[in-house]
Amino acid sequence: MMEHNCECGHNTFQIAHLDSKEQDAIRKAEAQIKSETGKDIIMIAWEKK
Repeated sequence: MMEHNCECGHNTFQIAHLDSKEQDAIRKAEAQIKSETGKDIIMIAWEKK
């Protein structure tokens, strides 16, 4: 598991575990960003532990 390991003391996040509805929402947001900006930008999801 990949974790946020900086030295600022807020190591309370991990890579998000997304269901298909959440994955679809992120893909939709990425597509809208591309449509509006012309750039391929991906979103990386973190969630609190």
